[in-house]
Amino acid sequence: MKAILAYKNLIFLDQMVVSGGNFVIGILLARAMGMEGYGWFALLWMSVLFFLGLNQALVTRPLLSLAQNQKDQAHYLNGAFSLQLVISFFVFIISFIFFSFFQGFGLPQLSGGAVLVFSALTSLHLWFDFVRKIFILQKKYIHLFLADAIVYIGQIIGISCFYFLGVCNLSFVFSLLLSLHILVSLLFPVFFQFEILSKKAFVQFCRDQYDYVKWLFGQAVLQWFSGNYFILATGAILGVSVLGGIRIVQNIMGFTHVFLIALENLLPVPAAIEFKRNGTKGLTLFLQKSAIKYGAIFGFILLGLSLCAKPLIYYLYGSEWLSFSHLIPLFCLVYLLVFVGFILQTALRTIENTKALFAAYVATCIFSFCFANYFIQQFELIGLIAGLFITQSICIFIYLLNLKPLLWKTLYT
Repeated sequence: MKAILAYKNLIFLDQMVVSGGNFVIGILLARAMGMEGYGWFALLWMSVLFFLGLNQALVTRPLLSLAQNQKDQAHYLNGAFSLQLVISFFVFIISFIFFSFFQGFGLPQLSGGAVLVFSALTSLHLWFDFVRKIFILQKKYIHLFLADAIVYIGQIIGISCFYFLGVCNLSFVFSLLLSLHILVSLLFPVFFQFEILSKKAFVQFCRDQYDYVKWLFGQAVLQWFSGNYFILATGAILGVSVLGGIRIVQNIMGFTHVFLIALENLLPVPAAIEFKRNGTKGLTLFLQKSAIKYGAIFGFILLGLSLCAKPLIYYLYGSEWLSFSHLIPLFCLVYLLVFVGFILQTALRTIENTKALFAAYVATCIFSFCFANYFIQQFELIGLIAGLFITQSICIFIYLLNLKPLLWKTLYT
């Protein structure tokens, strides 16, 4: 019992470093780069998160859910390692080609060698996520904490120096991030633990993996566009400075990420174990208890953010950002649905019904493509919130439809 409490405390401490680090970094960047500069940073970082979402669908999420149940776990981990290397390489190539072409459109502060740095950073960020998931799987929570501390505390120190020296721009920030990712890779060389599969074994691994990830991959693409298309449309219609303001509100909402990201690491493995031992009834009871316990804490955080919206923006970012304060309570409503959706997603992934996740994001992506421009043009920022709220509601509705047989069986058996 003490060991379980210890690893749970380490996971939450680690997520406090990650979310707290992101929060402080967002403040420093917004103050140092201004509205437009921070808006450009937010736009570029969205591309990193896009590739990260694809990588999680193909490698790291299956890693946490499937590795526990493999007869030959070592072979599975070698396959995941090999696949991660291939994906990281191709992401570097794709990112470099895309942003080299994008230079022609006058992207500020990102030219020449900065494109190479940003492409390498994107690739290494995927590798960093793989390393983190390996530490979680192997229960090396101290390693996880130290790796995250190096990356996030290192960013705070570096960006603070840039801020006071007055040299904070995209090139300096991305160079700092790349250096920290390289440092972590050298200090925690997990690649020595695994072997690269032969061509034949790797092809077979990809075929086996495809059966599980085929819906998750499509879902990752559609999820990114369904959630971010509204934000991209807002930036395109209202300006990149407004995108910076939205990112600041999301940064404040980062307080909730202490729980959301921690639960993403904490729940899948025990949920899979509970399902294997006690079937659907055990899984449902486990997730119900988790939803009540963690939902109460999550709701309390959202209430605090809603009540303190104006003071938070005023003291952290200054009076010029107060025009965005009304968005915080509205984002809190959206995040209530995000929490409910996360619990239902965990159930679906555990029973390997990833098709339902894909169907949900097909529906929300269609909605976003059809109505995002209209919502933003007619209602501006309120239209953004309404769109995000509706997309989450659509997801939850489809999740419940697919979980109905499981819930019915649990209640009446």
